[in-house]
Amino acid sequence: MTGLGPDARAVRAALIDARALCAALGLLDGYRPGRQRDGVVIRCPAHRDQTPSCSVRRAADGTLSASCFACGWSGDALHLVALARGLDLRADFPAVVEAAVEITGGGVFSSSSEPRSFAPALVSYPPASEVSDLWRAAGPVEQDDAAAAYLRSRALDTGLLDLYELARVLPAGAPCPRWARVRGLAWSVSGHRLLVPMVDATGTMQSLRAWALPGEQQLVEGEELPKRVAPAGHSVTGLVMACPVARRMLETGEAPAYLDGAPLDVVIVEGEPDFATWASGVSDASKAPPAVLGVVASAWSQAVADRVPEGSRVIIRTHRDAAGDRYAAAIRESLNERLVAVFDFNRTGRRHGQAA
Repeated sequence: MTGLGPDARAVRAALIDARALCAALGLLDGYRPGRQRDGVVIRCPAHRDQTPSCSVRRAADGTLSASCFACGWSGDALHLVALARGLDLRADFPAVVEAAVEITGGGVFSSSSEPRSFAPALVSYPPASEVSDLWRAAGPVEQDDAAAAYLRSRALDTGLLDLYELARVLPAGAPCPRWARVRGLAWSVSGHRLLVPMVDATGTMQSLRAWALPGEQQLVEGEELPKRVAPAGHSVTGLVMACPVARRMLETGEAPAYLDGAPLDVVIVEGEPDFATWASGVSDASKAPPAVLGVVASAWSQAVADRVPEGSRVIIRTHRDAAGDRYAAAIRESLNERLVAVFDFNRTGRRHGQAA
């Protein structure tokens, strides 16, 4: 496949939903709505963007257009797919189109090669066997000197991180599947060697996120790569980080029997560092450990909320910023019809309880 033939036109014609495409590519972390009704403003994938500066919207010809007012980068749907997958649009053009076709569900082409319209799949996780293999290829945190030293510098108990299986570490240079890449570099090469499992509403591991170790984080075109990344070209929608108690809660939808009717505390935090801090801060000798869940991007779902047992106390500890406010609002709304007590400490600056 060469040039911009019918295949590329068909794919561009299919990828016309800005939010859905960005969700499928894992680019909605910290996003905000765009001026155009169907548009979004995301953190630019072409540079290390701290605040959303890249507008993705429907152009006059009906296809998607992306442009960053911070760095000046611009492109279309295929450019976004290439950047998110760590591919070069020209050199890896067939692979870019293949990745785009996967996002649409594979049904882009008709026998006449005329474009057909398909909404991108909002939920697209990496192959389960590849996720499992990569997790097994990683080793305990305490056996990797660099990872252990870094996490201890953050006052984290590396022994409990290993015991609770909250994280594992990839060996430097280890083989990685094509989705375990950032800007074309495998996680084991880019410095993103610390893996954190992501589970669905049944507690089943469906994906991984990667966390860079200081001193190993690589530069690409003079820019430092993001500290934490999701699988390239795949969504984290509906996935959360979960401690052992939270995983069991998701599996059963019930509070642990050892609570004997007492309420289960469900703590919801934002991002890998806060999740690791809260989840590893619970002693293995605790008689009533909380269920700790970690959220990233726009991953919280009604399906996860529905697994929180009635009678629980839900403590929301998202960040005090625009993204954290959105996550907290989504969590509160998802629990409105549930018989749980919601405490959102960050929104009011004081303890706030709501019986939903």
